[in-house]
This record gives sequence, C-alpha cells and structure tokens, in this order.
Amino acid sequence: SNITLFTLLLIVSLTFHKFYILTFLLVLLFIILAVILHTLFMSLLSLIAVKIQRLRGFMFVVEMIVGFVSGSLITLNLFSTQTQTIFYFLPFQYMRYFPAIIFLDKTTSMQIIFGLISSVVWIVVLYFLFKFFYKRSLKSFEALGG
Repeated sequence: SNITLFTLLLIVSLTFHKFYILTFLLVLLFIILAVILHTLFMSLLSLIAVKIQRLRGFMFVVEMIVGFVSGSLITLNLFSTQTQTIFYFLPFQYMRYFPAIIFLDKTTSMQIIFGLISSVVWIVVLYFLFKFFYKRSLKSFEALGG
C-alpha cells in the first residue's frame, strides 16, 4: 500500500530521478497524510458495516469509486477542468494522486500549500465524523452470544 509506494519512490528517486531532498520530504509528508486520510476514511466506512449485511460488495464499489476519483484508475489530468476542480476539493486525490505528482514535480508551490491545508482539513473533518458516528454506533450495537 502506501508504505510500498514510499519504498518504491525512494528506490526510483535514488536510481532514475534527480534526487532533491525537499521533494523527497514533501512526498514523505504527503504519504503520511495519505495514510492518515485513508485510515480515517476506511474506519468511517467500517462503522457502516454494523448496518450492512452484504459488506463485500459495498466495499468493492466504494474502493472502485475511490480509485476513480483519487486518480488511481485514471489520471486526474485527463478529466475536464471542471471535473478536476471538483476532485481537487475532495480528500481522495490526496490519498494517492497528489504524492505522485509532487514526486514528478508537476505541482506549483501554491498547489502544494493548498494540498497540505486541504489534507489537514479533511483529516480533522473525517476524525470528527468518525468520532460522532462511533458514539452513535456504540449505542445501537447489539452483541449476540455469551
């Protein structure tokens, strides 16, 4: 997953790419933020598992949608400018696409600052959503057996 991606980026950057320590540190920072975002998002979705019986299909659909809007299945720069703007405000591209374009040096300083602020805001939002729904799911939890 993200740790494998980080290791691969390190090997590639040391072998084939011009190695800039600032770029490497930015990629590392955004990979850490991506791991936190992905963990919070999946944790929030796991709370839905309490209510859904056919979870495998639901999670497959969610992973496909996330892969699509995060730039994993199709690179986001192939979409129209309007669609890219919508994706830019969603948390998903910061989970996968954004660290890659920083590594490839395809971003401006303003995009990096906006991405950093957006990632942190989404982490806070997802954290509070998780906290809220976690408390609600504990109230409705029923255990069977002894």
